[in-house]
Amino acid sequence: MQSKMIHPLKIFVFLFASVLIFTDAFSNPRPPVQSKVTLNMESRSSSSTARRPKKSVQDRSQEEALSLIREIVQATVEAGPRAGPARTLQAYYALSTTARDFLPQLGRPAAETFSPPVALRKIFERLGATYVKLGQFVASSPTLFPKEYVVEFQKCLDSTEPLPWKTIKTVIEKELGPISKTFSSVDQKPLASASIAQVHAARLKTGEDVVIKVQKPRIDESLKADLSFIYIASKVLELLQPDW
Repeated sequence: MQSKMIHPLKIFVFLFASVLIFTDAFSNPRPPVQSKVTLNMESRSSSSTARRPKKSVQDRSQEEALSLIREIVQATVEAGPRAGPARTLQAYYALSTTARDFLPQLGRPAAETFSPPVALRKIFERLGATYVKLGQFVASSPTLFPKEYVVEFQKCLDSTEPLPWKTIKTVIEKELGPISKTFSSVDQKPLASASIAQVHAARLKTGEDVVIKVQKPRIDESLKADLSFIYIASKVLELLQPDW
């Protein structure tokens, strides 16, 4: 039997639903198994006589709406004041840069041939860690996604678009001091680049060959902003569609 493939864009819906279920599981603890079975039996016996009416947003109380507003404010504060504008600019950069990759421009060789898997992978990489992790999920799920997407997203495992050496050098020197003080040489071309860090080959002053794994700057802000957005989106969906 042929497995059904899921279009990569539908992963966003899956992600929202997962967070919604995860949040509900912690905010509304379930009763013990024994009592749950009893309740289920009772509900089955009474389901034939009466069916619970479907809830709508009108059934939500003012207190629930105020609680949602407080959670939105708290998530915004925790993400930091730079998170929203920074992610908005990063999204604009990701979309515009990817579009330019496939559009002909003066003074440049022929543009890349447009391919949906390649375009989506480039956007995910340029949107940062959260979306690279999402791309890694696509790459590791060949039974869920079409083969061309799985193959293309394999690049998200260790071949994402690297940060410039100037940025990586600043991070290293901030943590360890001047590079020349500790290393006799550092290869500016990374051995690998993934969602959160990239790796560079180096040689210590003592002559030992080592690798330096450098965490990409402001990765925590990016993750907080993305996860806060997903959490808020799930809570809004829960408010608007109580029985979803």
